[in-house]
Amino acid sequence: MNIWNQILAAIQFVSEGASYAFSLRHDDDYPAVGMQSFDGEPFSKWVELNKRW
Repeated sequence: MNIWNQILAAIQFVSEGASYAFSLRHDDDYPAVGMQSFDGEPFSKWVELNKRW
């Protein structure tokens, strides 16, 4: 019976994980965030990356 209980516990463990993964409602209530404006200065110097010294 011990093996049978371990098999049932493993099936329950996997099924609980699958039901959480595929459920429609999660507790991931992240705040709605839109586009953020750029407040810095753009880098204006051109750098040639293919140049060999």
